[in-house]
Order: sequence, then structure tokens, then C-alpha cells
Amino acid sequence: MDFKAKRFDHIQKNISSSSKLAENNFQSVVELDSNRMLIGTWGDGLILYDRNRKTFTNYHYKQNDPNSISNNFIRTIYKDQNKNIWIGTYGGGLNKFDIKRKKLIRYFYDSRNPNSISSNSIVTVYQDSRNIMWIGTEGGGLNKLNPDNKTFTRYQHQANNNKSLSSNDIYCIYEDEHNGFWVGTASGLDRFDVTFNEFDHYLQEPNSINFLSNNYVYSIQVAQNGRDSSMWVGTASGLYRFDRKSGDYKRYTEENGLPNRVICGILEDNNGFLWLSTNRGLSRFVP
Repeated sequence: MDFKAKRFDHIQKNISSSSKLAENNFQSVVELDSNRMLIGTWGDGLILYDRNRKTFTNYHYKQNDPNSISNNFIRTIYKDQNKNIWIGTYGGGLNKFDIKRKKLIRYFYDSRNPNSISSNSIVTVYQDSRNIMWIGTEGGGLNKLNPDNKTFTRYQHQANNNKSLSSNDIYCIYEDEHNGFWVGTASGLDRFDVTFNEFDHYLQEPNSINFLSNNYVYSIQVAQNGRDSSMWVGTASGLYRFDRKSGDYKRYTEENGLPNRVICGILEDNNGFLWLSTNRGLSRFVP
């Protein structure tokens, strides 16, 4: 989006064009630098887009090539503090492109190895303030990549343990300014105590007027610059303003002007405005 011109530039498949953009279903986008973007697609692998040249370079899974991405269905892309690129796939595990060694490393689930990643369906990747990598999966819970970069510690739902993870489907991970560690799951919002390995849960409270009416939590964003204790939570049933001190919620839906109540992503700009991606387009929200 060009904010000065107040317009959108479109990057999309054009059948009549000679470009290599063969897929319009984009799942994740990461800026590599001021000119290049890496795009993850649903079925067409990775696409490197050069803004200046308006060119596309495709990277696909190749069956007998260990240096290719492990799957063409890309769920998430993440750039860490060392500029390494992490690629989470649907069914093909986790890929890391080591920028210094120019090498691709693959991580797969192994049923015989409890220290392998817990699932091959990767939904989200996050690096915390201690530079530890966390991986959220579909069906396998939360994973911590140990510093040796070879083994994983798993955190999963346990039916008889109310201090375990709420659900093994993880959609987002967020660390706030007080090092509070938050996890969005298919069964609500969890706060993880990394010292004691315990989870506190923020689930449905049917007797409360501010209860979380849908437990699918897709996105988290804390109010920047320490303005207040609010945390914004995007769910399948609307946008919630969650007060971390009192534990109260306030919900925003179509009745408040949203085009759709499914909030997939939240970003706060320098002016304090929230940009919300929904199932019916992009919205700017003034808190």
C-alpha cells in the first residue's frame, strides 16, 4: 500500500503476462530487504518478488533435492534476528534457510523420536526476547527449538492437567513487553509461564457478558509504547480488547463497523491505528 498516494499496488496472477506468478493464494509475506519480498503460496511453493524489476522467481519442492523446500503448501514465513528464514509448510515440516551458510535445513516429525518436531503441519513461527525459536503446529501443540538447533521440547494438551496447553492446534504466539508469553489456540487464549512450564487459560465464561464467545484465537497484538494494559485478540467471532490486569474483554464485530468478524491478523502502525485482515478484506480500526 502506498500511504502517500492512498492506493494499493496489486501483485497477482495475470494469465496474459509472461510473469512466473502462477498462484493467487498467498499465505504469508516477508520483506527480505527494501526491494525484495518472499511470498508463501498455497500449492506453488515460494516466490521471490523483486519490486524494482517487477520479476518473480519460483522455488518449488523437488523430490530428490534435499536443498529444495520440503513442500509447496506454505503456511508461514518468518525472518529471525539473524535474518535466517523459517518456512512452515502444511505436511512437509519446518524449513530453515541459514543465511550465513547458504544452506537449507529441514525438520520433520518422527514418531520414533520424542525430540523431533511434534507435527509436520506448521502454522506459526516466533522468536522470543531470548532468541529462542517457538513453533506452533496443527495437531502437535507448541514446540521449543533447543539451542543446539537439533532437538525440540514439546508442550501439548493433557486431558487431566489443567495447567497444560488448551489445545494442540496453535495459531499464533506473542511475547509482550513484560515477557509475558501468549499462545492463541483452537480452545482459547493461553498465557505460558516459561519458568514453571504451566499454562493459564482464558476460555469461555458463559456467565460473563464479556466472555470469549469463540475459542479460535488467530492473532495477538499488544498496545505499543506501554499506553495501557490492553491486548488485542483476533478470533473467529470478532476483535477483542483484553485487559491483562483485570481480565475483562470487550468485543467488536460487524455491529461496530467490521466487514467480517473473523480476524486473521492484527498490526499496529506508528499512529496507534490497528490494521485488521478479515475474511472480507482489510480494515483500519481506531482504538
